[in-house]
Amino acid sequence: MRFSKRLQVTCMLVQLFSMSNMMTSAHGEQSAHRTGMNEIKATIASIKTSGSTRQRTDFAWHLSVLIRKEDPANIDVDTIDEITGLLRDRDDSVRYWAAASLGYLGQHAERAIPALRTALLESACLPGTKTSASGIIIALRKIGIEPEVTSCQNPSAK
Repeated sequence: MRFSKRLQVTCMLVQLFSMSNMMTSAHGEQSAHRTGMNEIKATIASIKTSGSTRQRTDFAWHLSVLIRKEDPANIDVDTIDEITGLLRDRDDSVRYWAAASLGYLGQHAERAIPALRTALLESACLPGTKTSASGIIIALRKIGIEPEVTSCQNPSAK
């Protein structure tokens, strides 16, 4: 998968910042956690402010990688709410990776269940083989909920 120059530069800067914090901190583990959360928050901001679908999808994928590496207990409620808000994004690919991120948090993302259910209803009839619906179903299962999969009500949506 190719990534945009902007994403590559952002990742390099965040990595340099992370190394700098870890070297100067007397508490390396706490610093690594703070840096991880800073990178997660910066990535969410990049998703919200980037213009192109490709850039936003790259950032959303990167968010899922960061979340997967982080201990779910370290992810605060505000961050979970921001990721949950990405389920209303205009791009289905961003919604897919937001759902994946919530799934990686497991039961720590229980507060996102209503939004995941709503997003599933909205995405169930989207055309294509890989839509956010598949990511949402997996996320709900990882959180501990068996999703109610409904068939498309609107035949023209298929």
